Amino acid sequence: MILELVKQKNEGTRTDKDKNLLQKIVAGAKNCADGGLVLESTLYKFIVENTKNLYFVGHETTRVTGAWALMSLASHLEWQHKFVVIIILMRTCLEA
Repeated sequence: MILELVKQKNEGTRTDKDKNLLQKIVAGAKNCADGGLVLESTLYKFIVENTKNLYFVGHETTRVTGAWALMSLASHLEWQHKFVVIIILMRTCLEA
């Protein structure tokens, strides 16, 4: 899927007006490849791998942080009680 988007952008069939992360990676890779030292297949592999790494790193960080928070709350009953009190106070303040 990533490779298809990159190829569409290179062929001019995809016209995105906003600059996004994928476009920045493609532009950087093209600048490196302008000297002719990099094969096209290597360039595409570089783009795909870097895009996957950057997009999925944020997802994994959020998932792992949430899992550790739930495990910590499950392990410490007193933290759970404090957390519930804080949430109730916050809801009360927001509703007032």
